[in-house]
Amino acid sequence: MKRVLYQLGVAVFCVICICLLVRFQHKRTYAEDVEDFEARARKNVDPDLLQIWAVDLIRDQAKKTPPSEDTLSYEIKDVPKMLRGLEHNFPAAFVFVNRKEEYSCVVVNWGSGFEGHWAFISDPLIL
Repeated sequence: MKRVLYQLGVAVFCVICICLLVRFQHKRTYAEDVEDFEARARKNVDPDLLQIWAVDLIRDQAKKTPPSEDTLSYEIKDVPKMLRGLEHNFPAAFVFVNRKEEYSCVVVNWGSGFEGHWAFISDPLIL
């Protein structure tokens, strides 16, 4: 009986090792991660709505920015749902407002020091 349990334990251990080996054998490349993020963004993000949201944020915050300040940044607490679901963690978002709107932008990024970073940045030229 002990021998059968021992053999069963060894078999289960071998199956677990093989499963772990197969699971971690293929380490994703940076290019694969970029392609996946881009595919999710193309599927879930409407560029027109994203642009409208960014322009509205910049204009609203520009009205609140004192004329004595050149550039200020404000954290964005309410990120659109289409951006929240792109990565497993919640994005950090900021609007950088300059008195001249063409120097303002919205930055939405995900990531960490270990995972790298992904971001959407509204280019002033699209505003």
